[in-house]
Amino acid sequence: MRLASIGITIALCFVTRGALAQTRPMKGEAKAHFDRGSRYYETQLYDEALAEFRLGYQVDPHRDFLYSIGQAERLRGNCKSAVEAYKAFLRTNPPPQEAALAQGNIGRCESPASVETGPKPAPDSKTAPEPAPPAAPPTAPPRPPSASAATGPWYTDWLGDALSGAGIALAAGGVVALFIGNGAAASANRASTLDEYESDASRAHGARTVGVVGLIGGGVLTAAGVVRYLTRPWGSSSAPPTVQVGGAIEKGGGVVAIVASF
Repeated sequence: MRLASIGITIALCFVTRGALAQTRPMKGEAKAHFDRGSRYYETQLYDEALAEFRLGYQVDPHRDFLYSIGQAERLRGNCKSAVEAYKAFLRTNPPPQEAALAQGNIGRCESPASVETGPKPAPDSKTAPEPAPPAAPPTAPPRPPSASAATGPWYTDWLGDALSGAGIALAAGGVVALFIGNGAAASANRASTLDEYESDASRAHGARTVGVVGLIGGGVLTAAGVVRYLTRPWGSSSAPPTVQVGGAIEKGGGVVAIVASF
């Protein structure tokens, strides 16, 4: 029993020392290089940032240098060296979340979208002719005025104005939120450290969620306002609205035209 206890104690010591080795801080000189490289990185001076990161890695082969080298190489357009740095980072057995970030950046470098594609082939002369465009539907007949028909023009309908105005305002707020989210996502993509990436990515996700909700809600309210304008009662002094819808199929796409008159 005494020998077994000694063996367990020695094993625990090795495990603890191994865990500390993975989370140890950088040496002072290496940390100075890392900080200078990060400042160069934030101002998009990627060559200078790489020089500092590589000097720091020679002083202390800390795995954070490998991830930062990969980021700087990727953003200056050298995906081949970036992938090598990311793979070296993965060989240090980082935590799953950090490994997923490196794998995602490798995917960005190796994605087909980053490879220039050749010219598209000429269309085959044997391809069947495209169908003729469909005829536009007839204009909807005017509705007879009712006894309770409104007498003012369409833009004086308070309910339609309220719905449309709220929808446009909400959609505009959604667009602004999406712009903010895209900016935060771009900052996350340029982050030189994992903490900066996680902060910017969380901000981008929240802003994009608000933007999507705003666009959807704004679209629904605006559509409800248009429906109100089209379906409100019309008096004899006001012409009822008409809507014409037409479409055509063309080579490589199609065209849909909607014309409304109030």
